[in-house]
Amino acid sequence: MVKAARKADRLLMCSVAHRFRADAQLLRRFVDKGDLGPIFHVKAGWLRLRTQWDSDEWRRQKRESGGGVVLDLGFQMLDLALWVLGNPKAKSVTASVHRQKKGEVEDSATAFLRLDSGATMTLELTWGLLMEKDFAYLNLFGAGGAALLNPFRVHKGMHGTLVNVTPTLDTQRNQYKQSVEAQLAHFADALRKGQKPMGEAEEILPVMELMDAIYRSAEQGKEVTLG
Repeated sequence: MVKAARKADRLLMCSVAHRFRADAQLLRRFVDKGDLGPIFHVKAGWLRLRTQWDSDEWRRQKRESGGGVVLDLGFQMLDLALWVLGNPKAKSVTASVHRQKKGEVEDSATAFLRLDSGATMTLELTWGLLMEKDFAYLNLFGAGGAALLNPFRVHKGMHGTLVNVTPTLDTQRNQYKQSVEAQLAHFADALRKGQKPMGEAEEILPVMELMDAIYRSAEQGKEVTLG
């Protein structure tokens, strides 16, 4: 797709709506300002309930879907986590996937990543959660504080005391709908001004390569080194 966009002289932007969430953008600012200190560990995951939607036949066929939960939910969580951190590169990944007997693609996956920033990251994904509700999360742990998404919480060590510095957010609007609207407006603005948008395709290529590495690690049963 990147090659086709270059050849046709077109602007190609990927759907990264989670970056446009108000809480995610605030979290990125906290990290950029160094309020949490050096980040040493990140936990990301999206565990979704098993539903009839996931039983669509095409989703289970690798030729049609290209992959399972890693491509579906994994891309969004990997992109969000790496973007919040300032887009560090991954040095290596160790991963495992689980497939149901009737499926050609994975419905659950776990991965452990080492980043060139020195931080580590864990990723948990599933389409088959058997609990009362699904949940997604992004948790950051730094030398000076910690932060969580879903729900949004930021705590910082200040003068020997742990202080809750969570900003107040507008909770009246649906954050997912708002983030999609903000992303569309951003893309339109980039087109009008002839600028590169956030999430333009070449920026996303490293995330796609990382997902390939997750599949390779799971297939080979060992750590895969990148770069």
